[in-house]
Amino acid sequence: MKHQHLATLTLSSLLLLGGTTAARAEQLAARPALSPMPTPTATGVLEGSLGYPSDLIPRLVVCAENTASGDRYCTDTRIEADRYTHGVGYRLSVPVGTYHVFASEGQMHAYYSPAVACGLKLECTDHQPLPVTVLAGQTTGGIDPIDWFGNLPSPIADRSFPSLPLLSQEP
Repeated sequence: MKHQHLATLTLSSLLLLGGTTAARAEQLAARPALSPMPTPTATGVLEGSLGYPSDLIPRLVVCAENTASGDRYCTDTRIEADRYTHGVGYRLSVPVGTYHVFASEGQMHAYYSPAVACGLKLECTDHQPLPVTVLAGQTTGGIDPIDWFGNLPSPIADRSFPSLPLLSQEP
C-alpha cells in the first residue's frame, strides 16, 4: 500500500510539473545546459624587503603590474620582521603570470630592477623593471622594489657638472 501511494504521488507530481513523462523529458531537453562553475584563478605570492632613500621607511604601496594585461594588484600592508633587509617587507598574492613590481610613495616610485639584483652599486646601471614570473601555489621571494634611482639621471653618465667658482682666501 505504501508503494502504491508513492507511485500515485510521483505520477501526480509529474502531471503537475508538465504533463506526461515524455512531455516532461522534452521540456528538460529543451532547456539550455547549465554553465560549469568558474574555476578559481591559480595564484602565487610575491614577497620582498622594502627600502627608501632616507633613515625611515614611510608607508609604501607595493604593486605588481601584469606585463601582458596591465592589471595591477597592490597592497599597503607593511610587515615588520627580522627576515627583511631593513626590518620591513611585504607579501602580495597575485594570479599566475609575469609582473613588474614597484613601490610608491607619493609621486616617487621604485622598481625591482636589474640594478637591485646587482646590489645597487655604481656599476649597476640598468634601472628598467625586471619581469618576475609567479607560479601557482609558490612564493617568489627576494623581490625588493627598492630602485628609487631609476628616474634620476646618473651623475656618472652625465659628466656636465656645473663648475663652481673657487673661493680665494686672502692671507
